[in-house]
Amino acid sequence: MLLLTHVAYCEGFLTSVLDLAHCRTQGIHFNSGRDILYRTAPYNVLANLEYNGSYWLIDADPTRRPLTLPLILHAYSTAFRSSHAPKLDHRIDQQIAHQIWAHPSRKAIEHLEAHTNSVSVTGDPIPDCPCTVCIESRLTKIVSRRSSANKATRPFYHIAIDLVYIVPMSKRCWNGNRYALHAVNEFSKWHELITTPCKDKPMLVRWFMNLVRKIQCMYNYDVVFVHTDGE
Repeated sequence: MLLLTHVAYCEGFLTSVLDLAHCRTQGIHFNSGRDILYRTAPYNVLANLEYNGSYWLIDADPTRRPLTLPLILHAYSTAFRSSHAPKLDHRIDQQIAHQIWAHPSRKAIEHLEAHTNSVSVTGDPIPDCPCTVCIESRLTKIVSRRSSANKATRPFYHIAIDLVYIVPMSKRCWNGNRYALHAVNEFSKWHELITTPCKDKPMLVRWFMNLVRKIQCMYNYDVVFVHTDGE
């Protein structure tokens, strides 16, 4: 039986009042989630409680009284037992796993099951994802789309030139040309294009000087800035 001390008995009252403040000094605590009184640790249960309305009954059901440990004086205890069932495996499709874990690669998804607990990956291997996140992660270089610091305010103030392959590197056109020299005016969207069989420095310098003279003679403008891709 459980001997209670430091309690107030009120005749005709629903129940006796237990001094929880004094219990704390003795290491006895109340757990409203598990409906128990325990001493020092939750596994050392003193008494099972039963919630009835707005109050708790101590050992209301004698069949639920915890077993007494002979080495623990003035206390009752039960063997510790897990309060929940074993965690079930989560079966998840590879495409859903790809979206949940921040778009990892196909190889990362294939190794997910071996390096996590309670996760079972199902479904066919995912193809290359066409979403924006995956496309940007596969890029080797991010192209800047910022506006030019020297924005054109008149025609031919700023032109861009580029060298373009017009046929595969091992082939030539019927006239022997392989490259196209392209120039564009940022302000008026004017384009100039000629083809050439080679891209050596003398030819490129000659083409560029002829382009500048053509702009000066035909349009009466001077080129101030020239933008290239560094090739």
